[in-house]
Amino acid sequence: MAGHLFLSSSSTIDYENDNEDDWIMKPTPWESFLYQPPSWMEPLDWQKVFHPILSQLETQNSEPGTFPIHVDLGAGDGGFVTARAQSHPDIRFIAVERLLGRARKIAKKACRNQLDNVRALRIEASYVVEFLIPPHSIQAITILFPDPWPKRRHQDRRLIQSHFLVQCARCLRPDGWIAIKTDDAAYFEQIVEMLAACQGLEHWKDADPEQLIPELTDFERDFLKAGRSIHFLTARPISARRDASGGKWIEQSSSFSEEEKKQLRQFQSQQKSKGVSMAPGVNE
Repeated sequence: MAGHLFLSSSSTIDYENDNEDDWIMKPTPWESFLYQPPSWMEPLDWQKVFHPILSQLETQNSEPGTFPIHVDLGAGDGGFVTARAQSHPDIRFIAVERLLGRARKIAKKACRNQLDNVRALRIEASYVVEFLIPPHSIQAITILFPDPWPKRRHQDRRLIQSHFLVQCARCLRPDGWIAIKTDDAAYFEQIVEMLAACQGLEHWKDADPEQLIPELTDFERDFLKAGRSIHFLTARPISARRDASGGKWIEQSSSFSEEEKKQLRQFQSQQKSKGVSMAPGVNE
């Protein structure tokens, strides 16, 4: 008897007969696009995330490690990020999505369209920015139509907070940028106020959204059809950190200090109390 047995885990078992010892587990192709780091407690290693694609491309570049990486936070079903990946094959994209079903959709879209420059990451967006992205290692962060949590008692659940913007600045390269879109005017005003007070970022006022990110999300298409206003904001690092002697960019260590590890544990404890798993697997 020969054939395939499809499992709920999204893997297949090949077998030649009814002997269970002969069954061999094989991952489905799209699972390679849904990245699971070896540790959720250590910063990501971009070489491993995009291996072997990034390594192969870097052999053609005179400065290894300089390929741009863009992170889309709250990527939904991946329509936006896969469209950008098709238009920009030279850029590596991380699509961060908390919901497993959506993360799987992103991975399947990337697999179906052979977008080797896309990886989906199932995790909380705030956790990625604070603990998983190495310092000054990415070129762009996009946050498109985050949940506005309009009720006053829920506004502390909003993704974009003052501390979050500081962490975004830490993640960005000197030439990096962050783009935010929302249809919620009150939320937008709050973001503008927090950005003005952020010491690591400055408002990039002359950025053109149609040139910077012309691709649209499904939310934006629906909002535009309904005649709703779209608020757009971009920011970039104020300046590169320089050392006192040579004026060179200071590369920070990718490992956590003891204080950062303490903050990480506190963050994980807070998320666990809300019922959020910080180290989800493909099959959860």
